[in-house]
Amino acid sequence: MSSEHSHFHVVPAAINFKVFLALIGLTILTVITARINLGGPWNIVLALSIACTKAILVFLWFMHLKYSHAINRVVIGSALFFLIVFLGLTATDVFFR
Repeated sequence: MSSEHSHFHVVPAAINFKVFLALIGLTILTVITARINLGGPWNIVLALSIACTKAILVFLWFMHLKYSHAINRVVIGSALFFLIVFLGLTATDVFFR
């Protein structure tokens, strides 16, 4: 039998609460900025920027990616990279048809 022990990182409740408040604040910011017309595609850029920030917070803290092994970061990073590549290829097909 292997003598490997699982190593869990316990995040203090105060940090989880701060991340929760940040997510609530970003959600409120999304609602507020949705009512403002920035002109052109800037509303979409701002909304996606806020959404990506919220997704990164969820990945890092609530999915414990910040304290996980490097291989997990590589897997998530490569999945996000290929998602961007596939969406980019789809966008080029749609826009240049």
